[in-house]
Amino acid sequence: MVPADWVKESTRVDSTGGSSINYQYQWWLPTQNGDFMARGILGQYIYVNPQKNLVIVRLGHKVGTNWSEEFVRLSDEY
Repeated sequence: MVPADWVKESTRVDSTGGSSINYQYQWWLPTQNGDFMARGILGQYIYVNPQKNLVIVRLGHKVGTNWSEEFVRLSDEY
């Protein structure tokens, strides 16, 4: 487990140091709505939407699917 304050800080959109608004502290930020995800090199994903108390874990590998967009779409339907 990691402290909640660290998660909040590490997933905050911040480009003041020249970093991308889509990537902070090894987290991908698919939107600017507070959701975040981790992405493995073999198609593993962990998508988290704290506002909806939603976590999606994907194991596997499929080329040609934009999983980031798919997770956001599923989150919107949740």
